[in-house]
Amino acid sequence: TTPYTVRGWLKDLCDDALAGRRSDVAVVRFRSIDNPAFPKDEFDRARREMPAWRFSLFYEGEFSRPAGAVYDSFENRRNVVVPFDVPAHWPRHIGVDFGETNTAAVFLAEDPNTLDLYAYGSYHAGGRSVEEHVRAVRNKALPEGGDFDLCVGGSWSEAEWRKDYIAAGLPVARPPVREVEVGIQRVYRQIKTGRLKFFDSCARLLAEVESYSREVDDRGEPLDTIRDKAKFHRLDALRYIVATLRASAEFELVSHSRLGSQARIL
Repeated sequence: TTPYTVRGWLKDLCDDALAGRRSDVAVVRFRSIDNPAFPKDEFDRARREMPAWRFSLFYEGEFSRPAGAVYDSFENRRNVVVPFDVPAHWPRHIGVDFGETNTAAVFLAEDPNTLDLYAYGSYHAGGRSVEEHVRAVRNKALPEGGDFDLCVGGSWSEAEWRKDYIAAGLPVARPPVREVEVGIQRVYRQIKTGRLKFFDSCARLLAEVESYSREVDDRGEPLDTIRDKAKFHRLDALRYIVATLRASAEFELVSHSRLGSQARIL
């Protein structure tokens, strides 16, 4: 088979076999060109035209991430879990990314004992009014009713969006972090320490995590700019809420009551 992704059961199976945890499985890797019938010119063309990481996946049988992958510490075995019924007493949090044609939200549940965060769902839609977005987000984030503890979203300049969402019934607070890179680093820390986990049912959110990468220069060195940044609406929503909840390496929680007051003012 071809390792189309660096996440999932095939990667786990290969990792277990190579680490000696599965004696009943053998991993044999070969390149497309090792098949005598495979056209060499096609192999060479793919090497020239495709990103190196994608060429490794499709033509060399190597599990590889995009060059400059932002969340390179993400591991399926550590950061992905089988969905479970979130206990009713666990706090729920929502991150929102505004947009006229791309509105996104990510839903987190927080284990009150460990403070681990679980991304249990997401939302992405366009062509709806603010009121329709609010109803859809609430219904998807809280299908059994109740309410959330914290909702954060938008950049600092998007105060008007927040006013509209607050008026429609979703009190979205302004994130306390202005700098994108600071937010990215806070998400990175949670992923690397295993404090941020994703339900494996969140396929589209996980796909964004895996493909989120920086531009690279002619030498293949990562640059500061994010490749196709405008496409990662769910990750922007995730960054807003995680960066708010995890304000330091010690996982100090930002006061929910203070943010609630902020939401009413904005």
